[in-house]
Amino acid sequence: MKTFLSLILAVVACSPLCMAYEHRDNTASTEDICKKDTVIVFDGESVPCKTYIKDGKRFFEIKEEVKDKSFKIGKLKLWEYKEYNTTTFSINLDRRTPENVHITFDEEPDAETDSVGLYWKPMPNAGEVSEIMFEESASGPRISDSFKNVRAFQLDSDAGNIDGIRRIIEAGNSNILLVLTENKIFALDKYTGRFSHMIGEKGAAPGNYSHLSDMYYDAKEHTVNVIDDIEMARYRYTLAGEFIGKEEFDFPWVTSVTHSGNGYMMISHMMTGGNLVPPSEYAFTVVAPDGKSFPLDSFAPVKLKGNYGTDFAAHPATVTGNRFTFFKFLNDTIYNMENGKVWPSYKLSLKKKMAPKEVVAETGDIITMWDGKYFPGFNDIYETSGFIVLVPWPSLSDAYYWIDKTNGCGITYSSNNMKSVLSGERIFNIKGSDSRSLICAFSSQDIDSAQKCLTKKTACFSDEVKAVFKNADDIGNPVVVIYSH
Repeated sequence: MKTFLSLILAVVACSPLCMAYEHRDNTASTEDICKKDTVIVFDGESVPCKTYIKDGKRFFEIKEEVKDKSFKIGKLKLWEYKEYNTTTFSINLDRRTPENVHITFDEEPDAETDSVGLYWKPMPNAGEVSEIMFEESASGPRISDSFKNVRAFQLDSDAGNIDGIRRIIEAGNSNILLVLTENKIFALDKYTGRFSHMIGEKGAAPGNYSHLSDMYYDAKEHTVNVIDDIEMARYRYTLAGEFIGKEEFDFPWVTSVTHSGNGYMMISHMMTGGNLVPPSEYAFTVVAPDGKSFPLDSFAPVKLKGNYGTDFAAHPATVTGNRFTFFKFLNDTIYNMENGKVWPSYKLSLKKKMAPKEVVAETGDIITMWDGKYFPGFNDIYETSGFIVLVPWPSLSDAYYWIDKTNGCGITYSSNNMKSVLSGERIFNIKGSDSRSLICAFSSQDIDSAQKCLTKKTACFSDEVKAVFKNADDIGNPVVVIYSH
């Protein structure tokens, strides 16, 4: 019989580094699964153990050398090892929240108890760098099992044609879902997809922008901010779509803008070449709440040959709360930034190296990055409390690179298709994220593919997802699926 116990644990990651994330099937032994040395702190006492994920649960395996030790929290005896060589308990990931994780003891503890909790900080501390090795897998654990809730809906046809979605943002605690396309911003209900209104408009009239470089939502001010790098301006709107004002935004060649809860911005820039002015010399500009800024990540020695500009990545930075997570130009390390301080957090061990800057500089052509002997680099990054997801350059790979932040293990999923989405094995077509959720959008072509799979009685992990795809208009607007912890 499973027993539960009230406690708070802190889990602290130790060396050595994880080798590879391998998840074979439900009968796999723990030897087949990535194990990482960990310390659990019981009321101030450090207990060495190993941690790994299996069958949708996180396991903590107590090492043999502590088998005879008793642990107490206050006056309550938690556990006495007696005859066990190794004792294991696990967390049910389906019930995970950022602050409290419910766990089940796989061995019978002595004390009679009623509930269980666990707490740990999944992100590395500043200065700690974890090496991530990616196991390529055509079949692996169901990613959907790591998310507690899922909701799905088709975007309202009353909005008109919503095509070419670039980004989707849940606007804080409001009911608004902001959908960014090439030159439009739609405001819809985030639970039903029902159309509400537009945010701004392309045009010459007051309050209209010339070019929608990117947009972000300011949760503190409750405003939608449109960046126009042709006008070198920022247009501010209320969530209701009312124009507030236009401000100077003196940062050219904008690709994307990511905004933190405490008011910092990370602006990513295009690369430029030839006689284009001003030349773009850095991948990022960081802007503090007081307006002061500094450049980050020089493109040098790379300079494009020709009078054109191009993105080095579409969405190279993401944010959870006040902490940014981002990748640099031709760099296999993932970085964090908070309050203007930058530090490396994950070193990615990839089968192919990225093209050295010197090689790309020699040709002056970004296509060199995509040479078959090099890893093409990443185009997008997304993050929740549990995962970092890296998306390679489009059309060069359909693999998504997942980092499990709780154990520092990585896995690469390829062969993304609608059958894998319906089964819950894969999550792709990601268009947005926050600490709680991944937001995905599926086109009319995807809807048609899903309906064909359902006709063949493909199993679906969620009745709601199944019903939405089954009843969706296959020539209508995209279906949005939101996976939440």
